[in-house]
Amino acid sequence: RGLGDVYKRQDRQTVTEIKTYLVNTDMSVKHIASELNFEDVSYMCRYFRRQTGMSPMDYRAFSKRQVLAE
Repeated sequence: RGLGDVYKRQDRQTVTEIKTYLVNTDMSVKHIASELNFEDVSYMCRYFRRQTGMSPMDYRAFSKRQVLAE
C-alpha cells in the first residue's frame, strides 16, 4: 500500500464522519467543521463537495428526502 491509499482511506473516513453529523444531528455546518477540526468552514464545504459532488447542506436535504421516501 502506498501513501496515496492512506490518504484515500482518511478522506473516506472524514467524509463518513461529516455525513454522520449531517444526517444524525441538527448541528450547523460551521459547528460540524469545528468538531472535526477543520480550521475553516468554507474549506470543509469545498472538501466535502470535491469528495461527494454535493454541498453539505444539499447532502443533508437529500438524505432527509431519502428517509421520507422510504
